[in-house]
This record gives sequence, C-alpha cells and structure tokens, in this order.
Amino acid sequence: MEQWPHCIAYALDKLPSHFSGEDAEFIQRFVRQWGGIDPDNLARVVRNGEGKDRIFGLLALGYTGTPQAHASLMPLLESDNPVEQLASALDLGKMREPRALPTLLSILTEFQPPESTAVDAGLNHEWLYPVPRILGRWGEPSSVPPLRRALQKAVQAELAIPGPVPEERLVAGKRIAAQRHTRRDEWNAFQDEIVYALGGLAAFGALTGLAGAETPISTSGVSTLLWAIYTGDTRSQVC
Repeated sequence: MEQWPHCIAYALDKLPSHFSGEDAEFIQRFVRQWGGIDPDNLARVVRNGEGKDRIFGLLALGYTGTPQAHASLMPLLESDNPVEQLASALDLGKMREPRALPTLLSILTEFQPPESTAVDAGLNHEWLYPVPRILGRWGEPSSVPPLRRALQKAVQAELAIPGPVPEERLVAGKRIAAQRHTRRDEWNAFQDEIVYALGGLAAFGALTGLAGAETPISTSGVSTLLWAIYTGDTRSQVC
C-alpha cells in the first residue's frame, strides 16, 4: 500500500465514486498531467482543472488549512457544483471563515441523507457528519437555531423509516437472534453529531419540545449534549 501525505490520503478517501484500488493509477496520471501533488500544483488544479481532478485538488489543498488554501477555496463557495461548494465550505469552516457559515448552515438540511441532490453528486452521509461538529467548535451562537431545525428534520426522517427487522443468523452452527441494519442507524449517528454540537455551544434546552422526543435521542442525545458541555468541546481543534 502506498503511503501518501496526509492531505493526499484524505483527498483520495473523500473523492466521490472513487475506490482505493484506483489510488496509485489516479495519482500517477494526475502527476503526469499537472506536474506534481505539491501545494502550488494543487492550487493550479483548483483554478484551472475540472471534474475529478479539481475536486481532488481542493480536498487535498483544503486539508492543509494554509493561507494559500483559503484563497483558492473562497471562490468555490459560489460554485454550482454541490461537491465543490460543500468541500470548500467544510475546509473554510475549519478555518472559521465567516463567509462559509451560510453555506454550512444550509448544508445541515439541504444535503441531509438520503437527499437526492447529495446522492446524485456522489456524496454520502459521511461528508455531512463533520458539519455540526465544525459549527459546535466554531462557537457561533447563530448556529443554534439551524442546528435545532436540522435535528428536528433528522428525527422526523428517522421516524419515517421502518424499524429494525428481527431475523436469525447462523453463527458457528447456532442460530442467534439479530436485527437487520436500516437507514435509521445513519440518522441516529447524524443526530448525535448535531446534539454534540449543541452541547459545545452550551445550548441548554435545545432538545425541549422537540417532536419525536420519544425516540432514542431522548436518552443518548441528552447524554451526548451533557458530555459536550462538560468537556468544553468548543476548545478542541478540527482535523
């Protein structure tokens, strides 16, 4: 297995519709076309590239968090490509760039899984999970109402999905009771991220009056909220 620099490994892992077995071939072709994977070349790809190359360049460059990355990603906040817009907003949000905040707040609901706009663009739910955590660590109080609205939407989406289906599985010659995985698990994980962010923002009472409070959020969610408040998570660094 190739050992890539952290920013390159991150970009390869996040590339939509990309498989790890393609890494070496992709990098070799990229280097032949663009001259290298150093920050200067990555910035040039962000400016002049297109398609998969451009997304790879902005992901890798954005990961570095440098002034060069900041300058290169800013124009992409206005991109018509949802992947470019989301990727640039995520990395600029980690840099606490105020102009990225509206995009991050809109992403909370517009790109929630399994919305077709995200799926059609090659995105999956793992792209969306960092958004609440970034907002919570940023510490901007104006994020609380959008986070709460996103949480309400996530709870309603979860309730609309049928619950786990009991089944039996054969393990070592014995039949054991099990449950089939459903999309509810993804919604639960996203809810936890939102609740953790609310805790980092010290949003006391954010769960009060939430429709669907009888779901697991009433227990694990409250615990997550209290833990984030207790640990003072807003002081943590996003990596």
